[in-house]
Amino acid sequence: MQPVMFDERTWLAWLVKIRVLILTLLLGVELVVARLSATSLPVGLFVFSVLLWFGVSLFYVLLLSIWQEYKLQAALQVITDLLFVTLIVHVTGGVDSSLNFLYPLVIIVACILLPRVWAYITAGLAFALFGAIVELNFYGAIPSYSTSRPALTALQVIVVMNLLAYLAVAYLAGHLTSKLRQVGIQLQDTSGALEDL
Repeated sequence: MQPVMFDERTWLAWLVKIRVLILTLLLGVELVVARLSATSLPVGLFVFSVLLWFGVSLFYVLLLSIWQEYKLQAALQVITDLLFVTLIVHVTGGVDSSLNFLYPLVIIVACILLPRVWAYITAGLAFALFGAIVELNFYGAIPSYSTSRPALTALQVIVVMNLLAYLAVAYLAGHLTSKLRQVGIQLQDTSGALEDL
């Protein structure tokens, strides 16, 4: 009986396809919202950011065919996705952004592709990046595209709530993926025993 192998190459290829689908939807929805409503979204910068993310995704498709270090590729893609999510959240309003939900998606992807500790590493990086963007916007160190200007205390509460949410997603997704992998191993063991019988 063959040992259970987690097909990282298949999952990485799947990740690129899902990423392109999500980026296409985001681009379409944000452009429609920007056209139909008064928004402070810098459309040119947003489109450039999404197209750059598309380009990096295509690079990962090529990299997948020539470089077999799949764990390293997975970690690189998770970190790259966190950076691009931070850029998109910043461009779409920082603390006001409706695209903050992308951080938990990256945490879930890290749970699927990498060892469980990466869920918490990704959650910590997401918290640090989101907190940095929000704080830099608040203090005027970088241009702000948000429509509101919450007080510092409210801002800190928002950042801490996001940290708790990211940690909760990391815990639940990590727990779920480890259980699914255990079930996969048990299923393969059982099917192997049945074949032997």
